Amino acid sequence: MSQGSPVALANRQVPFATACRWAGIEVPGGVPEHGIKVYCPFGELSHSDGGAEQAFRIFPDHGWCFACSEYFSPVKICAVTWDCTLEEAARQMLELAGIADPDYREQWKRLTDWSQPPDADALASALRAWCARTDSQWRVRQYDSGVAVKLAACLGLLSRVRTAEDCRAWLAGCKKAMAQVLSEGERDAGQG
Repeated sequence: MSQGSPVALANRQVPFATACRWAGIEVPGGVPEHGIKVYCPFGELSHSDGGAEQAFRIFPDHGWCFACSEYFSPVKICAVTWDCTLEEAARQMLELAGIADPDYREQWKRLTDWSQPPDADALASALRAWCARTDSQWRVRQYDSGVAVKLAACLGLLSRVRTAEDCRAWLAGCKKAMAQVLSEGERDAGQG
């Protein structure tokens, strides 16, 4: 487990007694270094005495149940009692403690700083739709040699489109180029 993980952070930042209280375990006052004994939350189900003895020792940063012979970190005690994964418990504990998870901050920064690449298929469709609106004979004319070559050249430039500004410039330039080739084709058809 990396030191930057939510589990490691929650185990470092949340006192074990606090985690126990969140898990529904009664913990009296402060917890001395040598620990205090309480009833194990799992005693009724897993102890041979049915949980009659105080077998769970709470230390400032962890717990140990002598009857279960099991170690509990702050995250583990919450995960077991909340019936969730360590990761889910850690994130919930960090939220309860008001501690921002650095993983979330980093993810948010990446999401807000990073823009997704433009959808090349959508841009190609937009150009084709514009051509169809501009030329009533588009279904046939798109296969004319000059029109097809110009359209292919425009679509070939899509790999260079990376930003919203690039999208606007590409679409404006391609509309201009396609308008020119489509109008030339109309002139040629009118002269023939």
